[in-house]
Amino acid sequence: MDGETHIPITTFQGGVHGRVEDTGGNLRTYNGVGSEFLFNVVTNAKRDNGDLWPAYDLDSFPHLPVERKGLDLISRISSKTDAETPGYIEVNGEVVGTFDSIAANIGASDCLSEGVGACCFLVNARPADLALRKKWTGLFIDRKGNTKDAQIKMLYPLPDAHGILFFGGGHTGTVFDISDGTDNDYSDFYTHHYSKGTTGYSGFQNLHEVQTSAAVLDFTNIKNSDSVKENTYRGLHSKFVVKNSGESVADAHYVENDCMFYCRLNEDELFSTDHGTAGKEIVAETMFGRKLFAFGNFSASALSGGNEPMTADPESKGLNLATSNNAGLALHKIVSAGEKKSQFRVTVPESFGSSGSSLADYSISFFFSAKPNTGSWSSQGYGNGPVIHGIDDDGYGMGVSIETKQATASTMSVNFVARVSTGSAEYDYVSPTQTLNKDAWHHVVFVHDAGDDDGTFYVNGVALAAGTSTAAANTDNVDEGSYNAGTVADTPHLPIGIGVPTLTATGVLINNASNYTAGETKTLEVDGNTISSHFSIGDEVLTNGGDLLGIVHSIGTNTITLTTKNIVAVNNNDDLKKVSALSLSNLHGRSTNMMTIGMALHTYGATSTFYYGRDHGGGTRNAYDPIYFKGALSDVAVWNKQLSQADVTELYSARTVWD
Repeated sequence: MDGETHIPITTFQGGVHGRVEDTGGNLRTYNGVGSEFLFNVVTNAKRDNGDLWPAYDLDSFPHLPVERKGLDLISRISSKTDAETPGYIEVNGEVVGTFDSIAANIGASDCLSEGVGACCFLVNARPADLALRKKWTGLFIDRKGNTKDAQIKMLYPLPDAHGILFFGGGHTGTVFDISDGTDNDYSDFYTHHYSKGTTGYSGFQNLHEVQTSAAVLDFTNIKNSDSVKENTYRGLHSKFVVKNSGESVADAHYVENDCMFYCRLNEDELFSTDHGTAGKEIVAETMFGRKLFAFGNFSASALSGGNEPMTADPESKGLNLATSNNAGLALHKIVSAGEKKSQFRVTVPESFGSSGSSLADYSISFFFSAKPNTGSWSSQGYGNGPVIHGIDDDGYGMGVSIETKQATASTMSVNFVARVSTGSAEYDYVSPTQTLNKDAWHHVVFVHDAGDDDGTFYVNGVALAAGTSTAAANTDNVDEGSYNAGTVADTPHLPIGIGVPTLTATGVLINNASNYTAGETKTLEVDGNTISSHFSIGDEVLTNGGDLLGIVHSIGTNTITLTTKNIVAVNNNDDLKKVSALSLSNLHGRSTNMMTIGMALHTYGATSTFYYGRDHGGGTRNAYDPIYFKGALSDVAVWNKQLSQADVTELYSARTVWD
């Protein structure tokens, strides 16, 4: 039941996913979500030519022969296993181990498929704790070196973790209700209208009295809007697709979502307050409910009541950044300000800027508008600026920006700009100029082919003609001194909490003739400048080279005590450093592993006569001012694939679908 309409959300049925038959040719049945799967080690395991396989050995032959039914797991598990993400097993209820994959062959030799000695393998099976190596081997090999029987329980991935759910009640299907058969009145506990009186509506309330174990799914907090149709705009982002059918022994059945993250920008908490210069973490990612960092004043920024991008969707809103106060979202967090380390809060395309085969295809989709464009267009433009910008762990950029200018009283000229990387250089790919209505929402998709210096833009479902690519300054090649000084044109700094600070020498010197080795002490002897004038409790303390020593726990007259022993070595007379804002306007800088919505990370100079973004300072732009989107955005998403024309058409058409 959901907690709003009291309509049953789902009932579990008996369909199976993957192959219809098991390895023995029997019809597979669905036995519930995450059911227990047990199988045994095979003694005297044989190849398909009848020869014996080598006995299991952790070093020379670390492949564990198990019953042939282990191959059924290929059809029934829903996560791919490999050396980096292994599966987990429990042996004889004693020791936990890992395995890389399930296979019916080792090298060019196949396993016997039926009869005595028929088997398959858990490839590279080993104890999760290598300290248990001896005990682990003893579970499978006796003192004579022969294979012993042992029982294996699959711990991860669980079989049948994905069931087929049939929607009931107000959707389709059947409705069922169960009373516990008592005179108990549950009206104070359940909000369902059938709970009144002594009919005892309780779902499965008393199962513990008649059954040794049971599980109850509580949907009280699920609302009607939480269940959306697959063909709606929101539903298409949430759709999982089969990446492998499980019909091959080479890989397991598994499903993935092509949408890596999806920010609808419609959350009430986003608009409820001025998040200020300190910013606030809020749940603003729709797919997985991940927290993002909201900076600035969003309190009067919601566009709805006919001004939203999708009028068919009752929850659709637009985020008005044109009249907001220096507002944007960070999809990363700073994990060490002093070491300039940050990490993504969301999943991003794998190594979108690194060289070689690791480059990934990706697509970006969003709605934008020049709304409310209440000002004059004679000396400014709306609907322009950074939409989404990213910097990967190699310092390469990706993202989309927009520049606009007035065309007529009701239309605007628009250039779409994508920052792309070939793995060795960065480019700005600029679309042909489009003429679009000022007062409408427009749907944009950018599709990038890994390694190319261009891509394809789609606007309102239509592919644009090829644009032009121009070499761009790599985000990691801007001279730090010039960047910090704000003398590099069109190179924005960032607000505190989103950017990283610079490091400042304090004049507080290490006073230990023997130096400090890494992990030696919590308390550092120092001299020189007054400690309390430079450090406070909770501050990061860094070496002269910028490595993190630790966090200040307390300060003495000539000592700094850290929360842990010093992380790295430090030498006598080394000048300790602290983090501080850049020298201009209390702003911070950019680093790797960053991503923002509505706030610029990349260096970009607007095309002549076009306008690009809202400046932090207002009036005359300084080279270092942060740049914010000046217009409205909604439904920003990144996809882990190239969206095809058919995908784009389906996505654009879905904006009018809800019921």
